[in-house]
Amino acid sequence: MSARVPVEMKRVLLVSLHTLDCVGGGEAYTLNTALSISSHGDHVWLASPVDNPTLREAAQASRMDLPWIVVHVDGAACPIVEELPFSRVLELAGQSDVVWIHQYLGSPLLFDFVCCMAPDQPLLMTSLGFEAARHLFEQMYQPAPNHWLVEISPYALERHRVPGRVHQAAPGAGIWRNMLRPHLPAADAVKDRPPQICAVGRVMPHKAFEITIEALPEDAHLHLIGPARDDMYCDFLRRVPTLGKVVFTGEITETEKLAMMDACQMLVASSSYELFDGRRIDQPELLGLVLLEAVARGVLPVASDIPPFRRIMEDLGLADFLYPERDVTRLKECIESIAASPAPIIQQRVSMAQILLQQGYLWDDYWERVREMIFPSISSPSILPAITRA
Repeated sequence: MSARVPVEMKRVLLVSLHTLDCVGGGEAYTLNTALSISSHGDHVWLASPVDNPTLREAAQASRMDLPWIVVHVDGAACPIVEELPFSRVLELAGQSDVVWIHQYLGSPLLFDFVCCMAPDQPLLMTSLGFEAARHLFEQMYQPAPNHWLVEISPYALERHRVPGRVHQAAPGAGIWRNMLRPHLPAADAVKDRPPQICAVGRVMPHKAFEITIEALPEDAHLHLIGPARDDMYCDFLRRVPTLGKVVFTGEITETEKLAMMDACQMLVASSSYELFDGRRIDQPELLGLVLLEAVARGVLPVASDIPPFRRIMEDLGLADFLYPERDVTRLKECIESIAASPAPIIQQRVSMAQILLQQGYLWDDYWERVREMIFPSISSPSILPAITRA
């Protein structure tokens, strides 16, 4: 069967198999993907379940009646929101030029979309950390020529690589061009102030905020920005010994978050495979959006050397601001070195990183980059620029 190649892709069904009721890193990635698609003039149906169904619920016939929220995103009009049963969402899949599933490892509902699609209809899949059905996917999924893994980082792609005839790519994104601060702080703006440091993210154990707190030099101020999601961990953090001052902001608006970041000299991201209580997890991060946000705002990022952070810091020319995972001494040395450095030197490094960021991490051209990869592969499987195959 010859594949259909639309001149322009007008209808995209973007599905999150995880509810979007609370916006964290993964949810924000999905919402920004929808905006990137619509900003190019294409219509987006953004669909997500009202509640996350259990694996049992997702396997029962009654799943077709489960309520979903569908947002019609059109760059030229206000979004339209409606609640539909899952069966109607599957009908939208048949009406779409492309179906893109976010959190595809999160639910067996993925296979309902696979079954209702035409054999030449492009299906894109992106994992964002919700992996409740990962083992089921590994057992049941059958690759197809028009299926794509479009992961958010080379690390995520390598972790989720699927053997067989399926296209695999990792175009990056994380920042809109209008988030870039054109003017960085003047050198004398922070000359006589104690070091101002921020750490951003949901207050959860894999963020390893205790390492950042313990590494604070004397008089340093840490602004820990993010909602508390684990009461036991929060209580633990408040007891961590430190020479600095720690302020827990709790959940604040995006505008407040950016203003607080703008007032800081550096951002520290300490995510770790090892948790504060000795447990180990499979993956703490898939990308590292906070590092991109920091550079966009003119703030120098410092990061633990876990693989996804290392890739971003290398891409941005900032690999010398990585420190060994959970190494408090090395992190403290890095913070003190930055605090003692002349502000123009730090600003120069961040300015160069901003230039590099725009070459591969902008939302503004994300959909364009994805679309350019998809269409050559549909019309001619031998033409696969910047793509790897398992």
